[in-house]
Amino acid sequence: MKIRAPFEHGSVLLNGSEYHFQDFVAEVPEHIGNFLLSRGDYSIILDTVRPLKDANRILFIRGAGLGDVILCIPIIRYIKEHVNPKAKIDWLCGTGEFIEVLRGFDCVDEFYSDKDLPKDAHARYDCMAALDYAEFKTNESFTHHRIDVFARRIPGLEGVTIPNKKLEYHITEEEKEWYRKNVNIKKPFVTLTMTTTCYNRVRTTDQDKELCVKLIDSGFNVVIIDRLTREGFDDRAIRATDNYTLRQKAVIMSNADCVICPDTGILHLAAAVDVPILAYFGAIDHKLRVTTDKTMAITHPVDCYPCNIYHCNRGNPLCVEGLTSDHIVESLKMHLAKLQGNQ
Repeated sequence: MKIRAPFEHGSVLLNGSEYHFQDFVAEVPEHIGNFLLSRGDYSIILDTVRPLKDANRILFIRGAGLGDVILCIPIIRYIKEHVNPKAKIDWLCGTGEFIEVLRGFDCVDEFYSDKDLPKDAHARYDCMAALDYAEFKTNESFTHHRIDVFARRIPGLEGVTIPNKKLEYHITEEEKEWYRKNVNIKKPFVTLTMTTTCYNRVRTTDQDKELCVKLIDSGFNVVIIDRLTREGFDDRAIRATDNYTLRQKAVIMSNADCVICPDTGILHLAAAVDVPILAYFGAIDHKLRVTTDKTMAITHPVDCYPCNIYHCNRGNPLCVEGLTSDHIVESLKMHLAKLQGNQ
């Protein structure tokens, strides 16, 4: 059995013996792989009995990170349409909330959360592939789009470039009716997201508060879409934070004039619902992340961008903190005017 570790070096303790995994891929006895799978450490399992193109039943594994889960959609569609159209494809995608986000994606037969994966999965599937992100030391991470980096970790897709990177999301008629009856925000309105997992992709809280005020003073209604409650922001802003589901947030974004956000999961959710996006980037080159021509990417010009590191060597990430609120508001107006002119 082959396993692929989520990091460049990993290990597991089994029956008093420590097994080390290096260089992402290693051969291990089947009982070790089965032990890891039964214990729930699915992210390091890569068990291929048949080649991808010949498999009858495939399990894809990606359950960490909203944006990364959404970015796997074009990969699975590519496999279904160009590599193995006859295969039954299931997806282990972490939480139940992620399953809800993927609802309607017709290339997948069944979705599983971490808790309900069948214990006999190693016998049920003749091809299992983990779409976990490559270690950041991997050079391709800084030269290829993130979707292609994911895809190339799958045996049978080495060296592939996914031609169609369009993301997908399916809003139901019931959700549209929920928005009309319960939300129905007056236009023009934008959504504002500030949280991400890496500090050198975001501006300071004080800068975000200032931006919120300037957007409202410029005539935009502002809906704060975030994981956090975000106290201390202008009371005129509407909050769609921790008391809203991801699907409700997606419906709100789909009606917005523009989504404003850093390089985070909401960026890809907004791209999936096909709404204009104004995204500010720090550390990572935006060309390796953006998937839609409705996205305008901005960054403050500094000689170290893109640095491709997650801990700013200069202390404060000037590539994003250097972006003034006035610049963001003006960029928003330019972006919307350009999109309006293209219609």
